[in-house]
Amino acid sequence: MKILILIALFTVSVFAKTYEHKDLDFSLKSLNSSDIHYSFKLLSRYKLSGVSSRFKELLRSGMSGVGGNNLVFVKSVFVVDKPYSFFSHPQMMDLNYNKVVTGASRVSSKSKYTLRFQNNGLMAYSYDMTLHVESFDINLANENSSSIFDTFRDADSSLGGVKTMALRFGRNFSSKGNGSIALTNHIPVGNKTIFVTYSIVSLKPLYAWGDVVESNVLKEIKSLKVRTDKY
Repeated sequence: MKILILIALFTVSVFAKTYEHKDLDFSLKSLNSSDIHYSFKLLSRYKLSGVSSRFKELLRSGMSGVGGNNLVFVKSVFVVDKPYSFFSHPQMMDLNYNKVVTGASRVSSKSKYTLRFQNNGLMAYSYDMTLHVESFDINLANENSSSIFDTFRDADSSLGGVKTMALRFGRNFSSKGNGSIALTNHIPVGNKTIFVTYSIVSLKPLYAWGDVVESNVLKEIKSLKVRTDKY
């Protein structure tokens, strides 16, 4: 499995095109299944120039109790080789699934909605992730409802209609971060799914180096696409 993922990562880096957008909350009308689109900003919590009202609502809803001045804002758009129906709450809480797609050393369950991620090695760290899922398909049961889902449901309607949405809260970071929130829209396209993710991370000052952070973010986006495709 690791060899296949490494080969696939090499293939993505060679053949897929990556597009960086200056507009943080950019929009697309079409999308090549192998391409990755993203935007990135590292900003002070008190100087949110260029941050859209949607991102500000995400910040207000999920980060109001999280400390730290250095905020990373990222939007990413790419296609994964899975039908949208795959991304149900039980699947997205599955321990093996999360271990594979994140590359974590260990994933354990803390509750119905919360997982603990641990990464070993020189840059070891751990954190908790709480997941809530909203479905607009009668075949997939709703787990929770929140006004934030209403804010983002039509955010990327130019790419199609959202079927499920996943809202993830990151807390109790052992290092690097103070907390995070990410919302992903799942948009069906044939037997594949478009991932549109809006994320905010509060970084500790020691790790708030813009170029390094952006490079790591892009690597994580590419890895997530490949690992999800191969799962």
